[in-house]
Amino acid sequence: MIFSAKWDDRIPESDAEKIIETATVLGYSDSEKDCYWTCYQLDDKYYIGLNDEPNIWDADKSDIDDYNHNPQG
Repeated sequence: MIFSAKWDDRIPESDAEKIIETATVLGYSDSEKDCYWTCYQLDDKYYIGLNDEPNIWDADKSDIDDYNHNPQG
């Protein structure tokens, strides 16, 4: 697994904003304590973001499969 929710491992905010604006939302995790993960795909790369904010981490397909409890589409 590539995904790590370590705060220092987030991608830069400007890149995160681009992902939020242009990537395909694959789905969401279940909400827990008012927090949820959003699963994104942009081109052939995967990302996981916290609460649709520019807090996004690199991920791989297996991470998406683990966190995508509510697929979109």
